[in-house]
Amino acid sequence: MTMLITFALAVAVVADALWLRLLAALVAGGAWLYKRRPRRLPARRRPDLRAALEKGALDLRYQPIVDLTDGRTAGVEALPRWHHPGLGWVGPAELLRMAAEAGLTPLLGAWVLDRSCRQLASWLADGRDLWISVHAEPAELESVLYVAGVAAALTTHRVPAARLVVEVTGPGDSRRVTSQLAGLRALGVRVALGGTDLGPSTMRQLRRLSVDLVKGSGAATAVVVTLGRRLGYEVVAEGIGTAEALTAAKAAGCRYGQGEALGRAAPAEHVEPLLGYAPPSRRAG
Repeated sequence: MTMLITFALAVAVVADALWLRLLAALVAGGAWLYKRRPRRLPARRRPDLRAALEKGALDLRYQPIVDLTDGRTAGVEALPRWHHPGLGWVGPAELLRMAAEAGLTPLLGAWVLDRSCRQLASWLADGRDLWISVHAEPAELESVLYVAGVAAALTTHRVPAARLVVEVTGPGDSRRVTSQLAGLRALGVRVALGGTDLGPSTMRQLRRLSVDLVKGSGAATAVVVTLGRRLGYEVVAEGIGTAEALTAAKAAGCRYGQGEALGRAAPAEHVEPLLGYAPPSRRAG
């Protein structure tokens, strides 16, 4: 009987420990217990995404990019979202992956570029002073028509090229991609390198590619800033979610910052109160 009681007590202690661990995991966001698997777009649903793109039924949100030297909103990043009746809201990362699986990356990129330039043209006409950043996948940059498409969007919406930033992540070593980035800069469009992890391939890219901005986060930010001073690019500290992270980004010497501590991605009308006006002499571009 004594052994049974001892065993029962031991089981109770273990159960209590597991329950406390489970509770702690839930409070911390469930990372220990559950990691959400990326959603995939079933093949039968891929026509839904094409139809949404063709009808312009997606949504763009804009996240502020703040000049850390004076606190003004210098630019915004355009982030697409899609509301699907069965899947609910699909965020930017999932949407990019789904578009790639469906072979719709160029169509999604063209839609984001057009809508971003249209919104930027409206803001500039209102006297606002900012630039806009759009993401380009390496698959888009492999097309010889990409630079021509960007030029056409700028012309259609009468947006000065210097007001557009094209951000690329992991462009690889393709000569065509390198040529396309050079073509964008020849137009006057600025190029940003995102997802900087300071691996050997990234270090080669920073020396090989002509970029204007580089995004860095966490402990790597200070190194990216040091390289920026040598190679001539500005640094955007991304993922700033706390006041401490903001202080660290400023101390590292980052010119710009982006993250929830500085402003969440929001519809255009919600971002507008954060946008400043350009002096009359600068309103032409």
